[in-house]
Amino acid sequence: QDPNIIVVGEIRDSETAGLAVQSALTGHLVLSTLHTNDAIGVIPRLIDMGVEPFLLPSALNVALAQRLVKRLCPDCKKETEPSEPVKKIILEAINSMSENNRPKIKSDKFKIYKPQGCPKCGNKGTKGRIAVFEILEVTPQIEEIIISGPTESKILAEAKRQGMVTMFQDGVLKVLDGIIGFEELTQVVSVNTEEPK
Repeated sequence: QDPNIIVVGEIRDSETAGLAVQSALTGHLVLSTLHTNDAIGVIPRLIDMGVEPFLLPSALNVALAQRLVKRLCPDCKKETEPSEPVKKIILEAINSMSENNRPKIKSDKFKIYKPQGCPKCGNKGTKGRIAVFEILEVTPQIEEIIISGPTESKILAEAKRQGMVTMFQDGVLKVLDGIIGFEELTQVVSVNTEEPK
């Protein structure tokens, strides 16, 4: 058989990584999972597993990372004024977004929501989960960085220049929309993910 799409349960070792890359290089769409902290971490992780950097641009199209965050109960979430430190973190995340992705908010006048608790959510204040995620598209500029000796900071800087929304920034957008609470976000995604590694 000659499949068009190959799904690899998880890339855990150099042998699996090599097979996945070779399959991608021979024209197959390969979908898999890999343990990393973020989408950018896929590149050094594969290199650490023995994949040659010059092979990655031809084999890797996109990397997606996600975390599940508790969703605020829509029936009892409570609007609140963010503290000054929280406001500062949110504004820094927003201001570091590309203009196309940046929400239109007044810098000193925005609300966030906190969990309350009611009979509909079992007095937890949250109901279900939602993903916060980031997507790294391997563009020609990212390919050049990979070939020339990738560092996560170089890749992140270029990806953000191209408009990538980080996992934390995606979470901040969901905080501002009242979907998740800021505390729930920071329990799952580190605030310092905005800083290049």
